[in-house]
Amino acid sequence: ASCYRNSLKLAVLNEVKTIAFPSISTGVYRFPIERAADIAINEIRTFLETDDSIEKVVMVCFDETAL
Repeated sequence: ASCYRNSLKLAVLNEVKTIAFPSISTGVYRFPIERAADIAINEIRTFLETDDSIEKVVMVCFDETAL
C-alpha cells in the first residue's frame, strides 16, 4: 500500500498527469494477486478522492491471471 501512496505523492510533486502501475510484488515475490489488486485499487481510489492532479492511472496486467 505504501508503494502506491508514495508513488502517487511523487507523481504529484513532479507534476505527472498519467501514471502506470504493474501488479506490484505478484511475480517473483509471489504476493497473492487478489490481495494485491484489492490494495492497489483501494489506495489509488483513496488518493484520487482527495487529489485530482493526476488525470489518468493505468493498471498494467502482464497476463490473464493479473487481469
